[in-house]
Amino acid sequence: MKKIINESLLGVLILALIFGFLAIAPASASKDKEPVDRAVFIHYPKGFENRPDVLEQLKHAKPGINCPNPNTCPDYKYSGIHWPSTSMPVTYVIDPTNGDSVSSVNIQVAIEKGFTTWSAAEPTAVFIDNNSNVTITGDPTTTRDGLNSFLFRDISAQYPNALAVTFVWYTRFSKAIVETDTIFNDSYDWSYTDPASVGFSGPYGDYTNTGLLSYDVGDIATHEQGHWLMLNDLYNNRDSELTMYGYGTAGEMKKISLGLGDKLGIQKIY
Repeated sequence: MKKIINESLLGVLILALIFGFLAIAPASASKDKEPVDRAVFIHYPKGFENRPDVLEQLKHAKPGINCPNPNTCPDYKYSGIHWPSTSMPVTYVIDPTNGDSVSSVNIQVAIEKGFTTWSAAEPTAVFIDNNSNVTITGDPTTTRDGLNSFLFRDISAQYPNALAVTFVWYTRFSKAIVETDTIFNDSYDWSYTDPASVGFSGPYGDYTNTGLLSYDVGDIATHEQGHWLMLNDLYNNRDSELTMYGYGTAGEMKKISLGLGDKLGIQKIY
């Protein structure tokens, strides 16, 4: 009788282990196969404020007086998507090929300075240039290639009038970013100005070369990097002095200096 009872208990334990494993296995498999979605951020030149999607967002914009000084303007928008701490530091690559005379060195400097500005506001958000002179093939607007990248392409057909577009791939349920890519629209004229050469000292200053018809790589890159961190665009006129304001202007450089809302946003996320 004792032997029969022991064998019965053993059978129960074996069955418990089997069912326990089956209960765990689907969850692990589900996690490995978690769907990946894509967010697309389109940065337009000033003058496209009457787009239907912008007008819809403005219906829900917070009221308030204008924020002429970005150091006192607390606005930001965040969707809940983020880089997991285990992904930091995030490495990225740069394909500097462009139709203008912007050197690969200046493109690298502009992009690295932008990330330095963001990480100064939140030191846990670290991005490292892994290779600043690569050639990226394929279509980064629709496919993931495992690289977080910056590149120049004529994307006017896919995104008419866009200055730049940033694509963020993230897991649907855990909201963890897995890849980002920014494409500067090479149909526009691009240039780079060393901030120190024009007396831009920050942290608050508005330098715009009104005679310059090109767009500053550093200015637009810093804004797009805000999307890499998963801050959303701001379209309310009261936020026009913040880095995450959703429009760019030729000759503008003010986006290279973060305002209060930009800093509060990244600190909220990370």
